[in-house]
This record gives sequence, structure tokens and C-alpha cells, in this order.
Amino acid sequence: MIHRWQSQDFSAGAIHTEHDPQYFTPHMARMRVLGLALSDPKRLLILALLAEQDREMYGQEIAERLGVTPQTISHHLHILINGGLIRERRENAYRYYSLDTGSIRQIRETMFADDHLGLPTKTESRSRVIEVFFQNGRLVSIPAQRTKRRIILEELARSFEWGRIYTEPEVNAILKQFHEDVSSLRRHLVDEQIMMRERGRYWLVARGQPWAPLAVGGIAFAVTIPVLVVGPLAGVFVDRWDRRRTMLYMDTLRAVLIALLLLAAGIFPLHLPVSWQLGVIYLVSLLASICSQFFNPAYMGLVGAIVDEADQVRANSRLQMGFYIALIAGPPLGALLFFAAIGDTLECTLVYRLVPGSFVDTHIRGG
Repeated sequence: MIHRWQSQDFSAGAIHTEHDPQYFTPHMARMRVLGLALSDPKRLLILALLAEQDREMYGQEIAERLGVTPQTISHHLHILINGGLIRERRENAYRYYSLDTGSIRQIRETMFADDHLGLPTKTESRSRVIEVFFQNGRLVSIPAQRTKRRIILEELARSFEWGRIYTEPEVNAILKQFHEDVSSLRRHLVDEQIMMRERGRYWLVARGQPWAPLAVGGIAFAVTIPVLVVGPLAGVFVDRWDRRRTMLYMDTLRAVLIALLLLAAGIFPLHLPVSWQLGVIYLVSLLASICSQFFNPAYMGLVGAIVDEADQVRANSRLQMGFYIALIAGPPLGALLFFAAIGDTLECTLVYRLVPGSFVDTHIRGG
């Protein structure tokens, strides 16, 4: 037993407070020492005994009460003193021990306060990095540590406008205001996915921005509203209209509406604000989803009109199978075709800058 306790106590001796290199603050090092002091059952018994007796006790008395040797109890008492849990008073040849109530009260009020263990907040850490690496509006050096470099790059990104596509000379001109090594800064901005680059064109990425999830959620909301409001009534009108003409008209309208997304894609030099671009996407999604509420029942009804009753079950099952195959295979194949046919600007700008992670056309037609 003595050997086991000594092994633990040697590890305790290797722990310091503000000089411990494994911790950021003296506060956390102090917390570690306290945790070690409370980690042994024998030391907990010592604390319980002192609390129960509510008086000073000398070392020999504590050892006798707990049934251990004075040498063993001396080790445990030393760790408890370092942890700020007990105090020692010497009188002649005796050493008396008692609970250090003042220190325990201070531990409760400081070490367990809601201050994140004395660590700086994320905002404070970010401000410190910016203060160190920016002097008089210029970047002193490019941080080698990725975390700090990310903070610096995010700060540089504030000089660019959301929704605007930049040429490489324009990006260089902006970055040169902060540092001469514009090629490294450009590369880091792209590697960290703060900016996208394609064919010499650059733009900010909305991924990771606080409003990006809301922007994506707006697509689902715009597509779902017609399903709930228009869907239950659309079938009534479709039954009275010519189904074939209804399908042609609705599909033509959807094609025109989807073409309007070019306004939000940066193809034309309109330089619309991001809020306007998102508004165009939401409006197109809403109107195209309304068209789908008329197209889908006309499509299903037309099948029933042109297929014999005996073959309708087989026809509907094949149509549903084709629909779900297209639903699964369509988005990846459509993205590849879109990328190859129209170019990277439209596909990348819509998907990565405005509605990252979503397939707008798939949602609209599936609605």
C-alpha cells in the first residue's frame, strides 16, 4: 500500500502551478493540483476526519485514526496543503492540521466561478491575434499556426464584398494593402474555403457564415409553402383543365423561372447585394413550386386517361420507379452536366456562395 501511494505522490510532485507548461493559465494549473488532492480515497478520509472533529489534529493522531503509518499520512497531508484544503501549525515538536476554511471558500468563489477556468474568451483570443499581427493597418507576417492564420484570413475577407466576383488583379490590389505576399494570401484564402476560385475569378464563400444555414433553410421553406397551401386546391382546377396543355404551360413557366436564376448567379455584371440574390432565388423557388402543384396532378391524371385500366397499375409503378431513380441519380449527374455546359461561375456561385449544399432545381421539381 505504501509503495502505491508513493507512486501517486511522485506524480503529484511533478505538477506545479503557474510554471506548468502544459496549461495556459495559473488558474488551470491550480485546478489540476486541487483535482490531484481530491483524487485519492485516503485523502478524502483525512478531510472527512478533520471536518468531523472540527478541531486541530496532529499527524500521529490522524495516522492512528486511519490505521496508516506516519510517513504515509505525511505524504497525503503535504498534497492536501498544496491543494489549499488544509493548513499546518507547528508547536514545539508537533504539527497540527485543520481544514483551511478560508482557502476553501476562496476556491469555491474563484476556481469554480463562471469564467471558463480563467481562459480568454473566443472574442478576446481573436482580438489578441489581430493586435499582434496587424500594425498600423498592415499585416506584419502571415501566421504559421493554422488557427491564427484562419483568424487573420477572416479579418482580410472583411475587405471583400459579399456577392461580388473579383478578378485576380482586383484581389491582388486589395490584399497588397495589407501584405506584399499576395500570392500566399490568395492561396490560403482558397485553401481555407473563405473564397472560391475558378478561371481567374474569386468570390467569398457563405459556408460557415452564421446566416448561411438560414439561407439554405429559406429554400426549403419557399418550396414547402405551395405544397401546403396550393397543393390541396390545384387538383380541383386540373380536373377542369386540359391536362396536356396544363403540363406544357407549367413546364414552360418553370423553365423561364429557372432561367431567372442567372440574375443571382453573377453571369451578368449586375453586382446585386446578397440579400437581393437570395430574394430572387426564394421567389423563383416559390413560383416554380406553385407550378409543380399543377403539373404533378395533371401528369398523373393524363396517365390514367391514355393507359388502359388493366395496365394502369404497371404503368404507375414504372413511372414511380423512374421518378425515384431520377431523384437519386439526377442531382449528381445534373451538377456534372451543369458544370460542363454552362461553366463554373453559375454552378459554384449558386451552390457555394448563396445556397451551399443544396440543389435548387431538384428541390423545386421535387416539390
